[in-house]
Amino acid sequence: NRRGHGLTFFSCTSLEFPMEHEVAISHLRDCLGVVYLHVARTNEPAIIARYGSPEVVMVPLWEWRWLKQIEEAIRAGEIDAENWLAEQSEIERNMAG
Repeated sequence: NRRGHGLTFFSCTSLEFPMEHEVAISHLRDCLGVVYLHVARTNEPAIIARYGSPEVVMVPLWEWRWLKQIEEAIRAGEIDAENWLAEQSEIERNMAG
């Protein structure tokens, strides 16, 4: 991979990517429009890495708004996130065997 960072880079000419994408911020400067269109059209996030460290994610606006609503519901006590996470962990353990 480019510059030896072990990152998956977006191609400026192709929109065929796996479900989760990581792009170096230096590459994003060259291909922001392509990454933007890919996220908007596929609803797949783009993880933006700086100096090889993923720190930011680009998601569709509808998803960000949905996540903010969930966050507010958790803060308001409408969703018991702690028990939900515990249940998910239990389900994953059971599925693993």
